[in-house]
Amino acid sequence: TSSLPAKLTAATGMDALTHAIEAYSCLQKNPISDAYAFSAIKAVSENLIAVVKDGKNQNGRFELALASTSAGVAFSNSMVGAIHGIGHTIGALAHVHHGMAMAILLPHVMKYNMSKTANLYADLLLPLAGAEIYSKTPSNKRAEASIAFIENMNKELNSICGMPTSLKEAGVKEEQLTDIAKQSLNDGAMIVNPVDMNSEEVLQVLKAAF
Repeated sequence: TSSLPAKLTAATGMDALTHAIEAYSCLQKNPISDAYAFSAIKAVSENLIAVVKDGKNQNGRFELALASTSAGVAFSNSMVGAIHGIGHTIGALAHVHHGMAMAILLPHVMKYNMSKTANLYADLLLPLAGAEIYSKTPSNKRAEASIAFIENMNKELNSICGMPTSLKEAGVKEEQLTDIAKQSLNDGAMIVNPVDMNSEEVLQVLKAAF
């Protein structure tokens, strides 16, 4: 992957991260998928920014390739969720690159899911931010810290390579949001999202991400 441009490296890395986070938090999660998801999240967090900055970082590229594979094993043994369900529809209707849609939607759907997944997202602060930050963060603040960490990753990737941080920046038109919300419900990944969503709830997430 050494010739992959920075923006595509960023987008595919965030797709792998989303695979892993959804595998860890969807209704079909299990100990096998959890183990692979944790490994993938740690590797993406530790290597993606560095590789986007320096595409010749071969060790980092190897770690990201391994992370992509581990995340694939994770969701193949569990499933994904609403981030993918909505993202697939954005790709079909607005032709947004899949990884970019994942990166944009990830923190917004995580916030929506918090009523059922706060303890799971709290767990993920460890592979995302490392042991020191995890240990210093109060247990009731770790889930929010995980989401903030991902938001900061998106901002940094935008600064480095111009990866969009909103649906508007990615080329989605505001008038497309209602159709995206309605058609997202037809995606099978929505069934295993930890919190049910109707079209109006999807639309609110889309507006937040716009």
